[in-house]
Amino acid sequence: MDTKEREHINFCIKEINQKLNWKEYKFWTNSDYVNLSLKISEETGIAISPHTLKRLCGKLAYKFDYNPQTASKNALAKFAGYRDWDDFLSKH
Repeated sequence: MDTKEREHINFCIKEINQKLNWKEYKFWTNSDYVNLSLKISEETGIAISPHTLKRLCGKLAYKFDYNPQTASKNALAKFAGYRDWDDFLSKH
């Protein structure tokens, strides 16, 4: 994943954090990731696992720079209030 893509994902996660009004995501616990996974699935109809969320937030080590599937990025963007990932990108 290139640097720009990483910045966009980080910004989207920050928007989600603001929407939820939770503590800063670097302090989230496993139960926070599980709860977020459920909330995203309920609101968007797209399942995204707690493990994927942890990878995106840098909580799980991954041997390569993790680039999530388009469906995962769409789920994040929809939960943050956008139509999909492309809509998120077009507004940032």
